[in-house]
Amino acid sequence: MSKSPKEFPREMIKEGDLKTAGDLHSYLKDILRILSRKC
Repeated sequence: MSKSPKEFPREMIKEGDLKTAGDLHSYLKDILRILSRKC
């Protein structure tokens, strides 16, 4: 079964990849940039 999109940031936070709100902001900004290129 695949993970929902909400699970990826949660896993990254648990693993310590996203430590601050700025890290989360950068991650989401990059994802949105990638998705906007595909349209």
